Amino acid sequence: MGGARTIGAKVKKAQDLMLVADVDIYIVSHDHTQNINRGNVLQPPRSRFSMKHPCYMKVSRKIFINTGGFADYRGYIRRKGYTPQDLGTPRIRLEIKKKKNDYVKDLHSSI
Repeated sequence: MGGARTIGAKVKKAQDLMLVADVDIYIVSHDHTQNINRGNVLQPPRSRFSMKHPCYMKVSRKIFINTGGFADYRGYIRRKGYTPQDLGTPRIRLEIKKKKNDYVKDLHSSI
């Protein structure tokens, strides 16, 4: 996925995955910096519709996650003088909740 050096470039790298696939969570791993970013996308309704009733776009939440690494500050990281990386990865919680006669996805992530 390239060698993004700034935090903004790393966030954009995760968001660029949205151009490739339509999923709920995009994860870029081993990115040396933990980050969580959300975005909302408009999607057309998936059910049948008619011209008799208004048709509204649906808001779909997307979550973009950059994970840290798992190597301590030693080895090649220290030899090359790199900044110590953020260890670990964000937590992700996915739930499917029943609401009336429909199911709703509930997506959350935290550091």
